[in-house]
Amino acid sequence: MTEFAARTMTVALVLLSWLLPLSSSQAACSHVLHVGFNDWPPYSWSEDAGPALGLDVELLKVFAERAGCEIVFDKMPPKRSHQLMRSGKIDIMMGASRTEERVSYAFFSLPYRLEVVSLFSMESASVNDISSWAQVMTAKHKLLVPQAGWYGDDFEQNKDHMLRRDLLVESPDLLRSVQMLARGRGDLAIGDSLSLPYIASQSEQLHLYRHSVRLSESEIHLMFSRESMSKEEVDAFNHAIGLAGEEGEIARLQFKWEQISLSRIEGHSDNGAGRERAGPVMAE
Repeated sequence: MTEFAARTMTVALVLLSWLLPLSSSQAACSHVLHVGFNDWPPYSWSEDAGPALGLDVELLKVFAERAGCEIVFDKMPPKRSHQLMRSGKIDIMMGASRTEERVSYAFFSLPYRLEVVSLFSMESASVNDISSWAQVMTAKHKLLVPQAGWYGDDFEQNKDHMLRRDLLVESPDLLRSVQMLARGRGDLAIGDSLSLPYIASQSEQLHLYRHSVRLSESEIHLMFSRESMSKEEVDAFNHAIGLAGEEGEIARLQFKWEQISLSRIEGHSDNGAGRERAGPVMAE
């Protein structure tokens, strides 16, 4: 089991002790639950009119089955999902960070995984492993970063300084960061530890090196509409999350999707090729 998966399971196990056992009658949901999702591979996406896929999708199916609830997935932009959640037309959203604004219209589940922001370079680039933010600053590498997102306190504190030194290039999204990295517009790219390498391998057929530094870690939750979901239904999902963590189901699915995302970056490529560097290999 990787450290990343083990820590996700530990969060669920600790919080499991807060839950009271739920009977099957308590666990059953009062209606079919609609789940709003968008393309955010490898956590959630769909191809054309196909079914929802991804780590969060598979985890939610496990939780819903344990809670005794039926779910359907409705694809739409995130902003639309939040609007419909306010009115109770969307019951659940996945992969959510807890904010004060969202608490006004949504319940939040126990955390079911961690979101880790990492640093990447091209596998073919001559960039030694980076294990601390201080190394980023002293090495004077040019950094690619999507315009929207939270990338840790160190980044926020140094962002303006890097812009003044022309060491920061903002991109519209992760895909564009990957494309710019491949074209030499930057030396390093910031992104989600699973999503960025997955996009690089699947969309651009690129092999990336993930550096050992972790820029930020945050707990990820399910969101439930306050308009359409009862506290008892939310408790049923929390109970299911705790059991899935205790029985290793969360860790198993986390490991599966880690391997899918990391299989094409150094140390995990299909042909076993990979250039040696100072520092650890990619797996969490």
